[in-house]
Amino acid sequence: GLESYQIIEQFMLAANEAVAGLLEKAGVPFLRRVHPAPEMRKLEALGEFIRELGFPMETVGSRFELQRVLTEAAGRPERHAVNYAVLRAMKRAMYSPEEEGHFALASKCYCHFTSPIRRYPDLTIHRLLDEIIDGRIPKSDVGELVVLGEHCSDREFRADSAERTLTRLKLLTLMSEKIGEEMDGIVTGV
Repeated sequence: GLESYQIIEQFMLAANEAVAGLLEKAGVPFLRRVHPAPEMRKLEALGEFIRELGFPMETVGSRFELQRVLTEAAGRPERHAVNYAVLRAMKRAMYSPEEEGHFALASKCYCHFTSPIRRYPDLTIHRLLDEIIDGRIPKSDVGELVVLGEHCSDREFRADSAERTLTRLKLLTLMSEKIGEEMDGIVTGV
């Protein structure tokens, strides 16, 4: 059920933070999963939009306020518009050796050590851990990690884009069989 899924998710987040903390403490550069805070301009526009939908929102720069609004919207018809608007205001998460933190997860030190889908950045972390466990000092170059992080972030973006395109194509194929029928729907963008 939902509760067991959330417990597993919390374990995975804790493992990712623990491993990132261990590598940081060892002074080893590694590929972090970073998520910069959104731009204030986008947050202010988001706050205005959400207030117009009837949700009180005081501190637009607070992730806790955003979470509160998302939770409050969860059971209401406006939830799709709220979720979509919040996603549009956020910056994309990416891979980098820089210590930028993860805004959405409220984490200062985070990497992908374990995740539902295996990623190449996970493998780089496992290799560093193997060396530490074996008593060796891992060789890790920040310059190489910057290039690798950009490459992995770009590939992830392309994979997400391909997945969205395929989903749209399948939906259009499905809907082409429904031409002339009347259905209920929710407008999420114009």
